[in-house]
Amino acid sequence: MAALYVKEQGACVKKNGERIEVVKDDKSLFDIPIINVDNIVIVGNV
Repeated sequence: MAALYVKEQGACVKKNGERIEVVKDDKSLFDIPIINVDNIVIVGNV
C-alpha cells in the first residue's frame, strides 16, 4: 500500500464515495481508490 502526499497549496482533500479526491479551484487534480491508500500526508496550506 502507499502514502498519498498532498503538497499543492490551496488544495482540498475530499472523500467522494470510495475514492479520495484532491481538488483545487473546482478542478480535480487527482483521485484514487481509498483501498489503495494507507496514509495521507498533508504538507503546507492544504
